[in-house]
Amino acid sequence: MAAYLEELVEFLPGIEEELPAPSIVYRSDGKRLTEEQVGKLSGLLAMVWKDGKRHALALAVSGIMVKEGYEEGSASALVHAVCSKAGDRETGDRLRAVQDSYRSAILGQPVRAWREIEGELGQDSLRYLRSVLTKPAPLPDEGGDDPYEMPFRLTERKPFPSYPMLIEGLLPADPRGKVCYLCGLSQSFKSFLALDWACHIATGLNWQGHETTQAQVLYVACEGGYEENVSRLRAWESEYGVKADNLFCRLSPIQILNDEAVSKVIEKYQAKCPDLKPRLVILDTLSQCAGSADENSAKDARTIYANSKLFGKAWGATVLIVHHSGKSEGAIMRGASAFFDDSDAVVQMVRPSWQTGGMNCTLNVKKIKGGRMTLGHEMNAREVDWEADGRRGKDLVLVQQVLRSVFDAAPKF
Repeated sequence: MAAYLEELVEFLPGIEEELPAPSIVYRSDGKRLTEEQVGKLSGLLAMVWKDGKRHALALAVSGIMVKEGYEEGSASALVHAVCSKAGDRETGDRLRAVQDSYRSAILGQPVRAWREIEGELGQDSLRYLRSVLTKPAPLPDEGGDDPYEMPFRLTERKPFPSYPMLIEGLLPADPRGKVCYLCGLSQSFKSFLALDWACHIATGLNWQGHETTQAQVLYVACEGGYEENVSRLRAWESEYGVKADNLFCRLSPIQILNDEAVSKVIEKYQAKCPDLKPRLVILDTLSQCAGSADENSAKDARTIYANSKLFGKAWGATVLIVHHSGKSEGAIMRGASAFFDDSDAVVQMVRPSWQTGGMNCTLNVKKIKGGRMTLGHEMNAREVDWEADGRRGKDLVLVQQVLRSVFDAAPKF
């Protein structure tokens, strides 16, 4: 099911039922309520949701969930359901009370909890409420016949599949997915490189001396507009004389901090776009897709890594996350060290003379599992004229900077 970039808005529209990024997220063990639990608890609480007490009760319910380690989304879902069943028309105020509770918890301030609600519920109802909200989060499911979960002798030959690198020496791949980062300061051409890699993999063309594995690519372009991305694609196609038919695009973020939102995207694409099986998913950028994540939180960094692996479970896809470099000199990527530590590869783009309009840039592989470090790979951004569909334009394309000696030596990689 091939589609050009300008057709992709209709082909892959935004997911309306995606969970919105919460304004503030407070986590202990990240527990969630099921739909069945929300239904039962909301019916129980609706019976005591009386005028004059509703705001205080909203603070108490959300405060309890803060203390018990539930994500803010579950607290909001429960309070919203209570308002609906109780006929409370001030739902917005009650949801703001939920935000206030989580905000206070983040700041280390006291929150209302059990004491505020004990006088409203009978003993049986209170006991049931406690039994639901205080039980521990379920352990990971170890059932099924997943061969990766079963012990075996390493001396025995096992038929575990393996994938070749998407770009030899630069971008790894695995049937269970990989998570990689492409980092650089603003104006370092990192988004141009992301699209360049996407097009080379989609078409199977070698990338500047590195072999590629041809595959479908899903490019989540959150920062560039539709026309801007079409222009970049047309310039690339004009430069290489080939159509990137296996490149698909989405123009709205995927909330990578929320595993339910990621799963909804995957499930919808599997149902409505069964021919879409990308082996590379590019998230451009992390700041757009991670919503309210705290980049300095190791826990959030590891949540992003784990949720990115869901694309690997579904399609065996490598996820390439475009991220900003740190401000301090020598900082490879912004935020917690867990981003770097947990990653399978980290590639950095440097454009030293961007303030004076310099078009040269350098690629450095700072980390790669199962590959060799590539340092000092030099490129230039060249302006290319394009003409397609009765339109004309020009845009930048990254090309290798070839340095030739007096002996016309071959370029070095």
